[in-house]
Amino acid sequence: LNTQQLTLTENSQVSASNISGESQDIILSGLENVELTDNSELSASTQTGTAGSVRINSAENPVESVSLRNSRLSVEATEEGGKAGGVTLNTQQLTLTENSQVSASNISGESQDIILSGLENVELTDNSELSASTQTGTAGSVRINSAENPVESVSLRNSRLSVEATEAGGKAGGVTLNTQQLTL
Repeated sequence: LNTQQLTLTENSQVSASNISGESQDIILSGLENVELTDNSELSASTQTGTAGSVRINSAENPVESVSLRNSRLSVEATEEGGKAGGVTLNTQQLTLTENSQVSASNISGESQDIILSGLENVELTDNSELSASTQTGTAGSVRINSAENPVESVSLRNSRLSVEATEAGGKAGGVTLNTQQLTL
């Protein structure tokens, strides 16, 4: 999808999903602004197969702003053995509010990384979450401006940035955060 503005509101979805097969990536390019509100979702998912990835302006100039309010951007495998893709966001501003999520998750398979680049500011508020997780599989990592100039500010207020394996045998990825200021 090549567009300057992507707005999803009131339970809207852009998704690529399968039960046990393989989904392709969701690739968004040419964007200047992305806004998801009111329980909207941008997602790639599978049950036991392989989910694609979500990529926003990954090989071009950063989006000016990606904003989620009570919405989610996710890649997930919802049953045992499923493999989740990754999330790649190239944006100057990332704002998650009111229970919003950017996540990569699986039960017992593998998830790829969440890679955020081009960032100047990151703000998570009101029980929002940026996370890579698994139960007994392998979770991806979360990388924020890891190979470029530091983010000016990362601010979390009543929210979380996490990488976790929630059961025995699971392997969590890592967190790489390159920022000038971290406010918790």
